[in-house]
Amino acid sequence: MYRLISMKNQGKKSWYYYKENFDASCLVLHICEGCESKGSAKSYVERLQEKRCLVKSIGAGMYAQSGPCYEKRRQFGKSVYKATLDQKKYFLNEINKDFGERPIQEIMEKEVEDLLLKSEKSGSWKNSYLETFLDIYKEARWNGIDVALPRFQKFKRGSRKADVLTEAEIQALFAPGVFSNKALELMFELGLSCGLRLGEMRGVRVGQVIFENGALVVDGFINKMGERTNYNKKGSAEKPKFRVAFLPQKLLEKIKAFIAEKSLLPGDYLFQRQGRPFCQSYAYKTFLRAVKKAGINFDGRKIVPHSLRYTYITRMRSFLPGETVRKLAGHSSVEMTDYYTRASLRDLIEELSPTQASVERCIGEALSG
Repeated sequence: MYRLISMKNQGKKSWYYYKENFDASCLVLHICEGCESKGSAKSYVERLQEKRCLVKSIGAGMYAQSGPCYEKRRQFGKSVYKATLDQKKYFLNEINKDFGERPIQEIMEKEVEDLLLKSEKSGSWKNSYLETFLDIYKEARWNGIDVALPRFQKFKRGSRKADVLTEAEIQALFAPGVFSNKALELMFELGLSCGLRLGEMRGVRVGQVIFENGALVVDGFINKMGERTNYNKKGSAEKPKFRVAFLPQKLLEKIKAFIAEKSLLPGDYLFQRQGRPFCQSYAYKTFLRAVKKAGINFDGRKIVPHSLRYTYITRMRSFLPGETVRKLAGHSSVEMTDYYTRASLRDLIEELSPTQASVERCIGEALSG
């Protein structure tokens, strides 16, 4: 809310405005340009207030990579990755096309939802649009604009789950000569054997393989920025999560020989190109080419690198209790307050070591044919 005050400047009366809730020690006056009367000054401030409440005005600079909005996001624990901010800017631009010239108080939830119901965009796209719109409402409230937060309904996601590979398809995929890159072949074989996500496969370091126990410690992944985290999915730097999985004996031998051949050190990425992990898009495309070369049927199916993780979980559940598989796959909801110690790692390996025989039956035999 603004207040008006008149002052004489070189004998001429001028009108100024200031915020109602001000600190008298640092009062800042702003001139009402071209206003000679209180009525014209009042109209000027009303127009200013309306402009301040426009959707495009509220959203301006919200996702800039510097400034108070950036710092606010960071301290509130929201993502400040460039990729995330760029995506937010895209949806902010789309919202401005539809509602940018409208005061936020006038916009009804149903109006926004009706607009999206008529759109042919995916459910995920529409939900991202709504999430960004909600950010604008929160920013408006943060700036002192009296507006209620909407309760947008979420749209159904249209994405399908990855399909599971049969034993015959596993053998065809990892047959000699299917993969053109030996390191990536080994990476995907490890992904299948341990139920890894693609980011986890790419982020494996040599030291994560504990040969004496036949185990892999999964303690991080390569994120969208190409950086390796020190925590697993749904963990954080403050509350990291890790898990262990066991490898078939033949795969352990292959990895040991590969490390010796490449003269890799414990801190090195196991699967790399000039010291850097493989690019996600390159690994993804290599996998799809191998699937096609293996003659695996794509019709009506979603065969992607994540299919290896689905295959692992599905096959392991045929032999082991659901709770055990959940621990192996990292689906446990238990959060850790401190980063793991070698003592806790030994306990977990000991607890899950009986599953190694199941790994040999479920995965090792399938890979061996």
